[in-house]
Amino acid sequence: MQYFNMAVHTLADMKKWKGKFLAFKAYYVGDAALAKQAAAALGISERTYYYHVKSFGQAAYSMSHSIKKAHEAMATPALPPEPPSAPVLHQLGSFIPPA
Repeated sequence: MQYFNMAVHTLADMKKWKGKFLAFKAYYVGDAALAKQAAAALGISERTYYYHVKSFGQAAYSMSHSIKKAHEAMATPALPPEPPSAPVLHQLGSFIPPA
């Protein structure tokens, strides 16, 4: 969910998505029952309003997967962990008392 939230805020900052974000915000944050009024306030038809809501949601959902992949790629260690050290072998002939 946090990646979807990041995607919504990223798209909201882009000029290309500004109008669609306003429709999306009016639908999900405002009262969805007032779609006709929200569309009129944005100066678009009700059909276009729903198209904007849907396309913005799809774009944010798609972008959320890209953000998640990028985050996981950066979160993985750059180098593999070092293997555990091998046990120290004693020289041949040296006495090792029993434990």
